[in-house]
Amino acid sequence: MKIIIPGNPISVNHYTANTKFGRKYLTKKAKEYQKVVKESSKHITEPFTGDVQVKVIYYFGDKRRRDLLNYDKVWADSFEGIVYLDDKQIIKATLEKKYDKENPRTEVEIWQIY
Repeated sequence: MKIIIPGNPISVNHYTANTKFGRKYLTKKAKEYQKVVKESSKHITEPFTGDVQVKVIYYFGDKRRRDLLNYDKVWADSFEGIVYLDDKQIIKATLEKKYDKENPRTEVEIWQIY
């Protein structure tokens, strides 16, 4: 199954913030991106129940240097209960970074491992 999430992904660095009491909360930017992710996966009828493998290609709108490993958290959490029951089901992931100024997006291919 392939899911295309439009726009530049957000980094885990913009995912949560802390209150003055040290409690974490989702940022406004993270909540907005979660809505986009969920909208992109609304065609899924039933979540995978077993282990899954993912291939992710990030198409960024510019060529700034980015730490590729900081972009998985938001989409992985947002897919819970929709694409799979829990992101702990992901047992293998392949990540790739590319550029597309006209159409930044994240392409996620997911398949169940039997």
